[in-house]
Parts: sequence; structure tokens; C-alpha cells
Amino acid sequence: MSELQTSVTFPHIDPRISFQDQLVAMGSCFAQHMALRLHQHKAKIHAHPFGILFNPASIARSIKLIHQELSFADPILQDGMYYSLDAHGDIHAPTVNVLQNDLEERRAAAYDAWDAATHVCITFGTASVYEHKESGLIVANCHRLPTTEFERYLLSIEDIVEIWSEIIDEFSRKTFLLSVSPVRHIRDGLHENSLSKSVLHIALDQLCANHPNAHYVPSYEFFIDELRDYRFYARDMCHPSDVAIDLLWQRFVKTYTDYEMQETLDEIAEVVQAMQHKPRQPHSDAHRQFCEQFKAKVETLQQKFPDRDWSSELEAFLFQS
Repeated sequence: MSELQTSVTFPHIDPRISFQDQLVAMGSCFAQHMALRLHQHKAKIHAHPFGILFNPASIARSIKLIHQELSFADPILQDGMYYSLDAHGDIHAPTVNVLQNDLEERRAAAYDAWDAATHVCITFGTASVYEHKESGLIVANCHRLPTTEFERYLLSIEDIVEIWSEIIDEFSRKTFLLSVSPVRHIRDGLHENSLSKSVLHIALDQLCANHPNAHYVPSYEFFIDELRDYRFYARDMCHPSDVAIDLLWQRFVKTYTDYEMQETLDEIAEVVQAMQHKPRQPHSDAHRQFCEQFKAKVETLQQKFPDRDWSSELEAFLFQS
């Protein structure tokens, strides 16, 4: 019988991720989905210190900012709030001092996580960049400033390879998991989006070929080819649906985590699912037994992994008589 689906192979890495490993995730909103799942399942993950970033140059700059090799761009005032051209629009403040303090706190927390990190997950969204004419900076976000203040262009393959080769070489003891976001940037135009993704693919192929600690994660192919159906898209027809994220999460865990971590994640997944349960009779004996059962599971996990925060899970299973 002929295959009704194109199967995508995810190459294994050695060693695989363990439950004690520290991970850092940076890049597009697609990377955020995996980071949220890892955080939800109590993995050691530090994600998006300066918010969601899309292009390779801004992501690379954020790593240099973390290590204080660069200074943050001067804050800009837009619609009564101050923003940073080095950060996503979700990061803003009513005063310059508050914004700068926030950025410094984020930098410090990210530095500690990066220093301990064994694995770094990076997802590139686009090779299209916006350069601020006044400062010459390739910005992380335009923050709705007038388009006349920017020059837009496509990064070259050579530019991306040069920038990221330096980073991957500098942190050669870390394992880099590199991917291209399948989310289409349709505002750029479909053809322009295809060109941009092609540049990213070729750049990552060269990086992984030249650096033994860099590995390509075929999440793009998984979504575009194996899940080749609009039922796996969200309502905007660009982002992945919850079902698609679930399927990618399962493949990620199966491929990149070791056996012990997979068993631990399965245990925690039972708790995560139970926390979403909405009882019809919240004061019944049946619900009391349910809460006691999962509270005991959480306490067992807490004993095994006391370095993780289980407070929200324990609170979720407090029976209200």
C-alpha cells in the first residue's frame, strides 16, 4: 500500500538532552512553543530574554548583549512608552530608567542561564531585516516607527554564516539545535517569503556541515511536508495549530531527549493534563480522591526533583471542601 504521508526523519544527537541539562531557547514564536512545553514539563529552560526575535542578525546581537559585548540601543519614545530597538514590543516601560533596569535584569538572568546551558535552541524566522538609518542598527523590532526611518533588505547567506560561525565556535562546548520557522511572513509577500526561507536553509546547512556541535532540526519540513494540511494551521492560516504543536512536541521529545527524561516527562504530562480537568462536582468525594491522588504524584515528583518549582501544581490539587 502506498504511503499517504511524507515522513520526515529527525536525526538524533549525541548525547541527548537529560532532565538535568540547562537549555536556552531564542528566536521566533515557533521556538517559543517548544520552550513553553519544556517549561510546563519542568525542564530547565530559559527562553527569549529580549522577547521574540525573527532574524539571525538580531538573535546573534542579543547573545552578544547577554555577554555585555555590546550596549543596548538608545530607547525610543513611541505612543507614550519607551521601547528598545534590541527587544520585542512586549518589552516597554513608561520611563527610560524603568526600561533600562528591565533590560539589565533580563540580561543578568540570561547570562546565568547561558553560562550553564548545555543546549541552545535557535529558530530563525526570516532573513529579511530592517536597518535603522540613523543608528545603522539592524533592529529586533520596528515598534511601528515610520518606514522611512528604515532600510529593508535580505541578509546574505555569507552574512548569516559568518555571524553564527563566530558564535558557534566561541561556545563550542554547547550543542546548538538550529531550525527554520515554518510560519510564513506573508506581509513580505509569498515569493519574498520563499526567498527568505531559502537563504536561511542554505545558511543553516553550511553551519551544520562546518560545526560538529550544530545540528539542524527539521521542524520546517515536518510542518510543511509531513503535516501538509490546513487543518494543522491556526485561524490565521500561517501559524501552527495546537494539534501541530502537540505532534512536533512528541517528535522533539522522542528524538532529542534521553530515555530517563522521556519517562519523567510522561509522569509530568499526567499531572499537566490533570490540572486542566474541570470537575462537574468540585466538592464531591470523587473529586477529593482525584485531588489526593494527583497531589501525591506531585509530592513524589517534588522529592525526586526538589530543584524545580512545584507550587502551582500543589495548589491546583488542594481540595476545597
